[in-house]
Amino acid sequence: MAEKWGVEDVNVGAHLCGSTASTSSSASAQNALWIIHDPKQCGLSTHSTSRASQVKTNPLQKANFCSRLFVWWLNPLFKIGHKWKLEPDDMYSVLPEDRSQRLGEELQGYWDQEVKRAQKDAQEPSLVKAIVKCYWKSYLIGGMFTFLEEAEEWLLVAKILWAESNH
Repeated sequence: MAEKWGVEDVNVGAHLCGSTASTSSSASAQNALWIIHDPKQCGLSTHSTSRASQVKTNPLQKANFCSRLFVWWLNPLFKIGHKWKLEPDDMYSVLPEDRSQRLGEELQGYWDQEVKRAQKDAQEPSLVKAIVKCYWKSYLIGGMFTFLEEAEEWLLVAKILWAESNH
């Protein structure tokens, strides 16, 4: 196959290295694979080549309440990001409940219900209604946390202004 620093997009390869890249003879011009012989010359990171490319399990799956609340489960990723630029190999796997297949199937069910309701009422189906019915719980919970965070900031500002006006 290709060398380990191949770039799949012809235009990206051309912009990265110009003359240091060559195309694979077996690939068509549209799907040509650019081989970059010297990644450092092209400004590419080479740190991931020393690590095995593997899917990392998501630490959120085993995170306790405090870790979830204060987002401590992301600290290992922050440490990696502090050492070097994050790459796809550094990312965690997607949680099963967040996979696009599952979310798409769930939304499809609500869309089918919306289409039936619209046909019954002789109206156009509304994608917005289907999305709201499907995801309102998660947005409500997130919205409540955001509201509490903002309210805390406004209460602090009000407290400071009150203290300044009385002294």
